[in-house]
This record gives sequence, structure tokens and C-alpha cells, in this order.
Amino acid sequence: MFRSFIYVNTEKVYEYYSLLDPSIKEKAISKEKSTTNKAEISKSPIGFEHSKTETMKSEVSQYFLLDYNNFERALTKLNGENYFDLVDSDNDYDISTIPQSSIGKIQNNFCVPEEFDYIELTNLFKPLLKQSLNIEESEQELYDAFLGDTKADIPILIKHEDSTVFGTLDTRYLNEPYNQLEEYTTDEVTILFKAVSHNSSDKIKIFDPFKDFIKFNRAMRRSMDIESSYTKEFSPIIVDGPVVKVEILAIYK
Repeated sequence: MFRSFIYVNTEKVYEYYSLLDPSIKEKAISKEKSTTNKAEISKSPIGFEHSKTETMKSEVSQYFLLDYNNFERALTKLNGENYFDLVDSDNDYDISTIPQSSIGKIQNNFCVPEEFDYIELTNLFKPLLKQSLNIEESEQELYDAFLGDTKADIPILIKHEDSTVFGTLDTRYLNEPYNQLEEYTTDEVTILFKAVSHNSSDKIKIFDPFKDFIKFNRAMRRSMDIESSYTKEFSPIIVDGPVVKVEILAIYK
């Protein structure tokens, strides 16, 4: 009950809670608005459109904490059907067979792949990069299209028994700084998630900087010589399969 959230996607929690209790309406979440500004770069098939849209800033209030407690309590009524508690339940559930679109809960540690540190560092130093490049007003749209609004969700890996679990953290809902996440490679936490898919391939790409960070569209990625564009620091993150892909709802201690 007395939870300290490391991460909680309040929007998704209320969305799924409302499916269990239609009377639930999304609580007030502080919003940080930015103007919508679209800049289309090239009319060719490999062109892309850059836009700045409204972003949300997580605010975990005392009211949300109570709502969350009630949400988990409501989930227990579905245990073994659409909810699988791998922490407190007497049933010996296997995370590798949890049905897609069901919700599960595990207790474990997690890690951010070391390869992602370079992406986070690039993101951190973008403002300094802009100053050092001395961007002209005429070049502003092009800069914004490539780097101005780049943001990557943070990939995390969880080893649960014999399974590898993969999910991402939307930085808008992160309640601790990035460098503090390293603590949870050894510290056990509780993770609530929705099962998305099961991938049994030998090698699985969980992060691609040209898709998940710079966000080139599919046509542009196909037209580029992607293999030659990768560097040691700026390359895909690939893990051994099989992998259970999940949507992270909450992480708390």
C-alpha cells in the first residue's frame, strides 16, 4: 500500500482502470503544453514531417496513490483470467505463457542496456550542440527535424526465471533521474505490466536509433544504407531470444 513509484504511466493506469470500473474518470494530471509547429522537410517519399505537440508531465498525487491501490485490488478479482500475479498468488504462473493483452505483476530487478547510455548522453547534450553549431534561423527547421524533438523511450530488460522480459519507459512518467536507474540492477522492485507479444526468434532487436531516437520514417530508413550508417556507439541493441515484450505500467518499491 505504501508505494514509492519509480515510474508510473498514469494515463494507462486510468485507461485500464476505467475498463474495470466505468465510473472512473481520468484524474487531473498536470500538463505541460507546447505549441504545435509542423515543418515538412522535402516532398519526396523519404521526406518526413516534424511536429511539436502537447506533452504530459507525470504528477503522482495522494489521490492517485489511493486510485492505484484500488486499481490493483480490482485486478486481483481477475487473477488467472486477465491478470496474473507472479508475486503474491499461490498459482505457479509462467511469464512466458501469459496471454497477450493481459496484465501481470512480478518482483525483480531490471537494467537499462549499457548501449543506451550513449543515446541518453546525446539527448542530454542537445542544447549545447545547438549552441556550438550556431544554427541560423533559416536552418532551424532542418535542425528541429533531425535533433530538435528527438526523444527515445528508455529500454529496460528484466530476467525473470528463464525468461527475458523487455519493455520501455516513457520519460514523461519517470519519477527518478536516468542515472539513478542503475540502482535497480541489484535492488528488487515490483513491476506491473501488460503483456504485448512473445517473440521466439534467436536474436531480437529491441532498439534502433534511426527508428526509436531520430525517428526516420520507413521510406527514409529503406532508402538509406543503414548498415554503413551505424557506429559502435550509435547502433541497434540486440538481445538473445526468446523475449516477452511488455508495456510497463508501473514500477515501485
